[in-house]
Amino acid sequence: GHFPDGTKFYCEHTSHHPPITNFLLEDVDGLYQISGYYENTGKMGGNSFTSGMRGPNNLIFKDG
Repeated sequence: GHFPDGTKFYCEHTSHHPPITNFLLEDVDGLYQISGYYENTGKMGGNSFTSGMRGPNNLIFKDG
């Protein structure tokens, strides 16, 4: 997909068990790139449900 400013966004669901989604975000001018993946996590208790996402985020700037 893309945002109104032209920034491009890619994502793909790469694993079902555990659920993992990889992503890439690229600035239209090539000034930065963000990539990584998220694994959805969850735990249920008697009267509770806790959820979250974990995984690395990599931020790369054009100038290093």
